[in-house]
Amino acid sequence: MRNILLLIIYLFCTQAGVILIKLGSENTDLGLRQGAIFMSFSWQTLLGLALYVASFLLFVHIVGKYNLSYIIPLLGGVGYIITLVLSVAILRENVSVTQILGIFVVIIGIVLMNVKKPA
Repeated sequence: MRNILLLIIYLFCTQAGVILIKLGSENTDLGLRQGAIFMSFSWQTLLGLALYVASFLLFVHIVGKYNLSYIIPLLGGVGYIITLVLSVAILRENVSVTQILGIFVVIIGIVLMNVKKPA
């Protein structure tokens, strides 16, 4: 149960971080001024960055606990589905039929990865 909670926290930090970075990107400024690099970030971008850094630290821990050939496709697939749902719900992005079909393929892949061999 503790390992599942760790994966859920990782996915939350990753997806919330990316969504917040996207929301804050409209108020982000990066450029050169008087020969120096200038950066200005919104609070959404900074909070998103903090969550994304936390997700990276969790990822380092997770990679050490699981087989790489299992955990990367699992987290990637679940992360893709969460990103698509949040992008539609929060960012009001449009989703194509191909993307929806892709989600079903990802779900089938996740299910197949978790089928146990008979003893």
